[in-house]
Amino acid sequence: MMHRLRLFLALLTATALLAGCPSTDDDDSVTDDDDAADDDDAADDDDATDDDDATDDDDATDDDDATDDDDSAGDDDDSAAACEGEISAISSEMYALIGACTAAVRLDYNTLALLSWDLLCGSYDTPSESDARAAANADSGWGDGTALDAAPEDQWVFYSSPGDFGGTSAVDARTGLTTFGARIVWGGTGDVVYPTAWRSAALLGSSCPASGGVSVARGWDLRSGSTLGTPEVEAALDVVRDTALPAAFWDGGSVFDAVVLLYPRSVGIFDPNTAEWIVLLAGGYLD
Repeated sequence: MMHRLRLFLALLTATALLAGCPSTDDDDSVTDDDDAADDDDAADDDDATDDDDATDDDDATDDDDATDDDDSAGDDDDSAAACEGEISAISSEMYALIGACTAAVRLDYNTLALLSWDLLCGSYDTPSESDARAAANADSGWGDGTALDAAPEDQWVFYSSPGDFGGTSAVDARTGLTTFGARIVWGGTGDVVYPTAWRSAALLGSSCPASGGVSVARGWDLRSGSTLGTPEVEAALDVVRDTALPAAFWDGGSVFDAVVLLYPRSVGIFDPNTAEWIVLLAGGYLD
């Protein structure tokens, strides 16, 4: 009897011990939960790091954009500063008296490269056709040809078609000053005779501010005396727009207009290697 009682008490004790012990599965579950939480925390850290990296990349991109903008602004400032001296020097000459000026600019026919230029200024003195012809004959010898416009407001342009020898001249319709004169030779090579001296193209600067620009322009093809198309006029004029001349005119007055001449030097056989574009840019005090 005693033996059975002891056995029963032993079973109760074992049962109680088993009930009080933690389950291995529960430990595994808790461990797994802890591991998952750690993984989540690590993933969150990675995401935060990625976000920080992305933010850094965005900041770097913004810095690059700001640097590019600063560089662009710096380039514009440099171009404007580089032309200040040229604009000031030309403007001072233009407005030394109350009147008008024509800047005569020579360009290579093939490349449109600047070759040389000169500035011709005078008081307002609207010439008649006979006055303009007289001035052209006195300065260049080519004032007896056909007037390509019978009543111009910009430039009188006279054209003598060459039999063997011919020529052309231009006279400012506001001042009566000759602005260009040249020979044209059939099957040969003519030469520029007026102005008699030309200035270095380097004095015109480049990439200069356009200021008020040039809005009125036309042109003449001196191979035949016909009008030039707008694309040819604008292509030549764009080169002059890039120089200090427009801004110099606008510095004390305004740009009035421009006339573009295709000067061939020779006809019969046109030689593009000797031909030139002549741009006559006029302006001054408002009349």
